[in-house]
Amino acid sequence: MGAPAFLPPPIGGMATRLAARDVRRAPRLPCCRPVVTTAEVLPSSPGPPPRRRVSTRPPALSRRHWLAASTATAAATVAGLLLPLEAAEAVEASGGSATGGAFAGGGASRQRRDELIFDTHSGSFLPPHPQQLLSRRVVVDGGHGLVGGSGTSIDPARVELVATAGGGTIPTVGPRVASVSPHSRIPAQIDRLVVVGETHTHPTHHRIQLDIIRALHDLSEAAAASGGSRRPVVVGLEQFHRQHTPHLDAYIAGTISLARLLALTDWHNTWGYPAALYTPLLSYCRAHRVRVVGLNAPGKLVAAVARGGLDSLPASVVPYLPEMDLGNQAHFARFAAKMAAMGGAAHHTGGDGGDGRGPPRFDPTVLRHYYEAETLWDEYMAESAAAVLEADPACRLVVLAGTAHVENRDGLPERVERRAGGRAFTVIPTSVRWTVTAGTSVPDIAAPMGRGGAIADWIWYSPREIDLV
Repeated sequence: MGAPAFLPPPIGGMATRLAARDVRRAPRLPCCRPVVTTAEVLPSSPGPPPRRRVSTRPPALSRRHWLAASTATAAATVAGLLLPLEAAEAVEASGGSATGGAFAGGGASRQRRDELIFDTHSGSFLPPHPQQLLSRRVVVDGGHGLVGGSGTSIDPARVELVATAGGGTIPTVGPRVASVSPHSRIPAQIDRLVVVGETHTHPTHHRIQLDIIRALHDLSEAAAASGGSRRPVVVGLEQFHRQHTPHLDAYIAGTISLARLLALTDWHNTWGYPAALYTPLLSYCRAHRVRVVGLNAPGKLVAAVARGGLDSLPASVVPYLPEMDLGNQAHFARFAAKMAAMGGAAHHTGGDGGDGRGPPRFDPTVLRHYYEAETLWDEYMAESAAAVLEADPACRLVVLAGTAHVENRDGLPERVERRAGGRAFTVIPTSVRWTVTAGTSVPDIAAPMGRGGAIADWIWYSPREIDLV
């Protein structure tokens, strides 16, 4: 029996055009894409095995404490990361062109109102100048891996083949042998992979992503102009399927228009968020010939898993599935908490045994299927990203995805690391209320989150959407 129509060929094959069909909406997964579900009761799938994680997060600081500590250390931190003022002014005066060892600044290097970057390793707040900050973090000659090869190692003995109902097998990975998280005050370096989150509807988050892409592209061009090695930037997007990459290549090459790109990729049904939010990014990449690739899985494949679980897939589907790690207990727990908080009454039972009293909880079978769909989503994108890095050892890949895929590193970043080696640099834009303290606008928070790098390397604080009105 051939593969179902919704499946693309494995990596390296020809693109498959997906036929549209009506679907019944279900509660959204944390990454906000609707999935298909069913009301039938299916055999329960066991939860992930227990996995102990020891917290290394420092105790929370009072707001007054962290403001004072950040102010005291900011000068020393920034002094080691920022360009000399004269160089920055020269770039601004030249209109943002990169010459020699300098790099383009333009609008991206100007101070952003109500924005600060919290470096979770140094424990300091930094000004939102990605080009200046990243210039001292980029690894110039990092080889074919990521930073120092200090990524997650997998013992082949831990890889198991789980039988499916259709008679096939699905490769899954058991508990990881080693997982490196840098809980130090040494700023994380950037080599080949940067992963930036987003709230899909927030325009500031998209501008932050573009600032980072522009900074890395200009740094690469400046390095080449000064006789150094050039790392061309490639942008990987959750918003497009892997099979859409030929259309993205045509758009970047200038052979099709943006309207044609959106039509060919069925943007309205594939992603659904306003295309205007992503137009500045796509326009910049086209103007500067920055390659853009799709990372995501076909929606019908994810929907099929959400509807019936991995066990419901026929054997003919197995060759198209990525290697999947379903054993991360902390990742599963966060997913379950988010799903419970988001609702979905059709699949809820009472928290005390189904009598309607107590806090609601998801039916275990439905929850398991949704988690398998979410994991497939992450693993498929990770496989796509790793394939890009392998195909072009000289490139630097910037992955843009929903924050739920990026935070705590165990959704998408670590899954790419498992395949490509090394370590990803992660950035999470976070929107908060702002207040004025001692004449300075600061985030109105009790303490900065993510100290030690467990959540992300940078937390980029910005205004809430409602405050932009």
